[in-house]
Amino acid sequence: MTDLTSTEDTAFPSPPPRPRVRWAGIVWGLAFATLAVAGVVLTRSPDAYGGLLEWVAAISIPTLVATGLLTVGAAVLVTGIVGMLRHAQRSLAPRHAAAPSTDHVTETPERHTT
Repeated sequence: MTDLTSTEDTAFPSPPPRPRVRWAGIVWGLAFATLAVAGVVLTRSPDAYGGLLEWVAAISIPTLVATGLLTVGAAVLVTGIVGMLRHAQRSLAPRHAAAPSTDHVTETPERHTT
């Protein structure tokens, strides 16, 4: 009886790329969650709600303009943070693709058939 040895010389296909992290959703979600928590804290009791209403009624025009500018600045800051995270993710993607992966077996085992 003869033992036939056949080896397959096909390489394993590379694993699919990992899905990207959607940084905009994470950062904006954290920003809106922070605003929601601040809203709950400011209106958690009738006294706190009444104080908030009095404060809003007493706002002057310069304070309103400053608050608007602060809001726009915060939105620009969050957008900048999202852009930096996206840029970092894109610049690291080629490095991860070029690095040898240890997720799959690199040697093909020999197959013995009889």
